[in-house]
Amino acid sequence: MQEPVSDSERFSFFRESIGCISASLDMDQVLKRLLVSMQDRIPMNRLVLIYFDYPKNCFKRLGYASLMHETFNTFPEYLHIEQGAEYVEEAFKRTESAIVIEDPERDLLAGEYVRHAGTADDSFMAITLMLDGERIGALIAVTSGRHLFTSSHQDLFSLLKEPMALALSNTLRYQEVLHLKEQYRYEKHELTKKMGSAVEGSVIGEEGGLGPVMASVRKVAPLDSSVLLLGETGVGKEVIANAVHALSPRSASPFIKIDCGTIPETLIESELFGHEKGAFTGAGERKPGSLELADGGTVFLDEIGELSLTAQVKLLRLLQHREIVRVGGHKVIALDLRIVCATHRNLQEMVRKGTFREDLWYRLNVFPIGIPPLRERRQDIPALVAHLIRKKAREMNLGTAPFPNNFELSELASYDWPGNIRELENILERWLILGCGSVSFRSLLNPSDGAGKEASSLLSVFDRVTTPDQVLPLATIDRRYIESALKACNHVVGGKEGAAVRLGLPRTTLRSRMEKLGIHRRR
Repeated sequence: MQEPVSDSERFSFFRESIGCISASLDMDQVLKRLLVSMQDRIPMNRLVLIYFDYPKNCFKRLGYASLMHETFNTFPEYLHIEQGAEYVEEAFKRTESAIVIEDPERDLLAGEYVRHAGTADDSFMAITLMLDGERIGALIAVTSGRHLFTSSHQDLFSLLKEPMALALSNTLRYQEVLHLKEQYRYEKHELTKKMGSAVEGSVIGEEGGLGPVMASVRKVAPLDSSVLLLGETGVGKEVIANAVHALSPRSASPFIKIDCGTIPETLIESELFGHEKGAFTGAGERKPGSLELADGGTVFLDEIGELSLTAQVKLLRLLQHREIVRVGGHKVIALDLRIVCATHRNLQEMVRKGTFREDLWYRLNVFPIGIPPLRERRQDIPALVAHLIRKKAREMNLGTAPFPNNFELSELASYDWPGNIRELENILERWLILGCGSVSFRSLLNPSDGAGKEASSLLSVFDRVTTPDQVLPLATIDRRYIESALKACNHVVGGKEGAAVRLGLPRTTLRSRMEKLGIHRRR
């Protein structure tokens, strides 16, 4: 007859176990320490820690350790239970002490182990972990051979019930903190970018060329319908996507932009859906994807036409069921988010060619909004110029921002802007760098002109600036360029052949600039 476990043995076992459990938040390491520590008391060679996610009807393996030198975990990381929570409750109705599972193949948890390990010749002992009256998981001990666990082993194993329940709870909370920390880091980064480029007031052009666009935005924003933004490169699709989010009930939640065209095809799935530890070479830890970080808010998928067909399948699942699976994982993660997509490509033509899924196209094309190019809303150019110059002046620490005169604005308004607002922003930045009045917009927009060649030559000099000591003050560049213009025009300021006309400046403005810079005209 087997002798009962003495109080001193129980105390010694409990003390050593507490030391193992409290040494780490990594449950794999905790179980490994427990295995090694218990070898002379309980003949087990594998331990599995299981957590049940009731809202998702899913068992999750939070820890696994083995002394068998296995190359893979024989219990799946995720186990979805089709029968629902009541079935799991029934399976978890263990006694207060550990029990030996006599028929592992019929047991919910042990049966999964048997199916994955491919053997039924093991002994199983389990204990239900409870916290605040709720069954939250189970700890399962496994050893090679049948009927090897005794009542003494059950007695000792039962001592792990409360400390392992607390350890499981702490691990879950720690993982939640890590997730929130990652989400906070991303949101802080995005908020910083938004604050640096925030537009004062409403979307520029809402009272002009973007009136119909913003009317559509205000209709769809309060809903959760998917929005597809269509338009040429540089028309401001991100600004409109921001407006959809800002005017929606989700405005206080994350707005996350993903540029599908700039992420390598090999990384796009990991970026969107996240990955599990060990999912691929270099995946040293679990990482939530951008879609997961946007949970509760809005995700903006720019250049959606660049997605691979594989990524399109996963995105379709998200649109259909509002759920994703991380790369290398099996757990189904439910998400609550609004999707706004954008593209400059003809998706219908891509569907015809087989490079874009037709079912995904129908899912995305719920509420398309076409954004007109800048050449079709020239009335918005003065307001855009004012905003972009203020923005660039802040970025370049120029203080009071200069503003183009009416003649210069007419030059900008007469240009067709194939690159749209992005090209306008680049031209204005170049204009500020060159000293505003020192170069005309005509020369910047038409570099084939003589003045444009001079500007291009000067820009090539700027391109050779590679170290801090080569950087010159803007006033120095301004002075040198005006002096060069005066020399080329025989020091004539006014008139049809004078420097003022060549520089695109009124004669009085050029004289004022020369006086400010200390430039004296030769007579």
